[in-house]
Amino acid sequence: MNNKKTILFVNGHLQVGGVEKALVDLLTCIDYNKFEVDLLLLEGLGDYLSEIPSNVSIYQRDIRQIEGPFVSVLWRNIVRGRIDCVIYRVVLLLSKYLGESLLCTLRWLLPVRRRYDTAIAFRTGHSSQLVGYTINAAHKYLWWHHGSVHESNEQIDYITKLGTKFDSIVTVSSGCKNLLELAFHDRLGRIKVIPNVINIPKITQLAQQYNPPIPSGVMKFITVSRFSSEKHIEDAVAAAALLYKKLDFVWFIIGDGYEFNRLKELVKLKGLEEVVILTGRIANPYPYLKHADLMIHPSHVESLCIAVLEAMAFEVPCVVVRSIGPESFIANGRNGILVEKGPESIANGILQVVNAKHSLIDTLKKNGVNTVEKYFSPAVVRKAFEELIEV
Repeated sequence: MNNKKTILFVNGHLQVGGVEKALVDLLTCIDYNKFEVDLLLLEGLGDYLSEIPSNVSIYQRDIRQIEGPFVSVLWRNIVRGRIDCVIYRVVLLLSKYLGESLLCTLRWLLPVRRRYDTAIAFRTGHSSQLVGYTINAAHKYLWWHHGSVHESNEQIDYITKLGTKFDSIVTVSSGCKNLLELAFHDRLGRIKVIPNVINIPKITQLAQQYNPPIPSGVMKFITVSRFSSEKHIEDAVAAAALLYKKLDFVWFIIGDGYEFNRLKELVKLKGLEEVVILTGRIANPYPYLKHADLMIHPSHVESLCIAVLEAMAFEVPCVVVRSIGPESFIANGRNGILVEKGPESIANGILQVVNAKHSLIDTLKKNGVNTVEKYFSPAVVRKAFEELIEV
């Protein structure tokens, strides 16, 4: 007799990104002797597909086929004979006028129809809509990964209403929990904190997979991030310009996003092509982290920050702009360096580490990896996850 509890995770895709990385790492640390896990993806597969444990059954319902102007979507799918997509889009439209309880009818258009013990929306948006109103489950949880709340009052009210469909909202840091309590005026109900997983043995193994093109004889800086406005990668480029005549370094900025071309032009404009390398998206950045002398993270908004924690796991000192995520685990001067927003502050933080005595650098390295092991290891997160699920 199978006594395993059944869990369904719902997410958009498995492309390289912080949320997707957090999902993969959580799935990796689940005890599959206790749980039977399904994963429903709504926007295709992606780079991390090969990292999903074989115990996880993957299902797809590609909602990209129903995106776009209403009439165009209907016509396109009728021509293709995709009546299921037509019905799906019509139900979404009607739910706006007749109430979202109508979304329960979408259950028959999903590849997952059984009743689960637990359903988890790992993203807000349509993933949370489906889990809240459509998926049949005894218990439901919504993961909140955002490090800021910019929603309108109307959106706040909508998310508050949607939150009543979930047993708990789960955030990844205490700072993020405090942010939600303030933004939603304590109307979201129970908010739990379960941090992201940092699996040191796994990323150490991944760091051996290839040798990156890193020059010798210079300091190696690294930034790993999505290229979007709130990440402020332009501040890293500007900081590099301030340090160009003072230090001998190469700065690898790993990532991709809609700001890539603008940043590429900025690097060229400042004449930094030889020292600031925009690598593009790399699914496995760990060989770069392994060789780095310093991690710099210029983002103004982070709910936690996996990239910084992974650098700490490699004993790489980190210079990090203050935001609610990093402030929840970095003690300034003990396991990392927190700086204010802007290129000048970032440059000064880099100089603080570069010019520091070995005692400070050794302290940052030792306390950094100890922080990761104590609060973010698979065993710690697995225990917190099981306590949530088994309540």
